[in-house]
Amino acid sequence: MKTAVETIDVELAQRYLAERDDDRPFSNGHLRYLVERQKRGEWQTNGDSLKFDTDGKLRDGQHRMMMVMQTGIPIEVVVVRDIAPDAFITMDTGKNRNLSDILAIKKYPNHASLAQALIWVYRYVTDYMSPGGSRKSHEQQLGMLGKHSELQESVAFCLNLGQPAGRPGFQGITMATHYLFSRIDTEAANDFIERYVTGLRLEEQTDPVAVLRGQVVSFATARVKPVALQVFRLYALAWNAKREGRQQKQLYKVRPTSPRRPKIDGFPKELFQESQMEMPLYPEDEEVNS
Repeated sequence: MKTAVETIDVELAQRYLAERDDDRPFSNGHLRYLVERQKRGEWQTNGDSLKFDTDGKLRDGQHRMMMVMQTGIPIEVVVVRDIAPDAFITMDTGKNRNLSDILAIKKYPNHASLAQALIWVYRYVTDYMSPGGSRKSHEQQLGMLGKHSELQESVAFCLNLGQPAGRPGFQGITMATHYLFSRIDTEAANDFIERYVTGLRLEEQTDPVAVLRGQVVSFATARVKPVALQVFRLYALAWNAKREGRQQKQLYKVRPTSPRRPKIDGFPKELFQESQMEMPLYPEDEEVNS
C-alpha cells in the first residue's frame, strides 16, 4: 500500500469521483451532514483516509469528495492506494463514537446520563422534538452543552435521588425536564422531580405530579406503550398544571407525536434558538376540573 497526505480541491475531487467504485451506495443525507459541518468550520484532518483499490478505483471517500465539490473548500486528507479489493469487506465494521463516548473523552462526569439529557434539551430549545431530521454533529452538541452547562447540575441532582423502588423510567427526559424547569424556578423544579422520582409526599391523588408518576409507571405494563416524545409532553402538562395550582382529576391525554415542542409555562424565550412554536393544549387537557 502507498500512503500520502494530499490537499483535495474541487478539480481533484471531481477527478477522484470519476474513478470511484460505481457499486458503492450513496447517501444524500450524509452528504448534507458533511457539507453543513464543513461550512461551520468543523472539518479537521483526523487520519480518516480516502481509499483506492489496486485497480485505482475510489472505494471510500466519495461523500467527502462531493462535499468539496459542493462547498468549494479544499481539505487535507490522508490518501491510501493499492488496497486489495477483498480487504474492503473488513472496513467500517467498528463502533462509531456516540455522544456519550465524546463526553467521556472530554472528561465530563456522568457522561452517559448527560448525553441522554443533552439530546432532549437540544431538541427542545431548537424546536425540533422528533429524533429524525438533520443529523447533529458532536461539535453542535458540545456547543449546546456549553450554552447550558447547568444541565450537569440537573443530571447530578437526579442521580443523587438514587434508585427508589417503583422509580419511573425515561431517565433522560427526567434529567432534561429538571433542567428546563429549573430555568424557571429551581426550587419548584427540585420539588417536582424529587417527588416524581421517589414517590414521596404525593398524598393527594389529584396532585399533577402524582398523576404523572402513576401514569408513567403504568406504561411499563401497558399493551400499547407511548414513545418517549409523547411522554416528554406529559411532563410539560404536569408542570403547567402544578405551576398554575390546578388539580388533575384524570389521566393526561397521550397525543400523537409532533416535531413541535410542547409549551412549558414560564420557560425563558431568550433560551430558544428560534421563535417558539408552542403545541396548543387540547380542550380535554384544560378541562381538568370537570
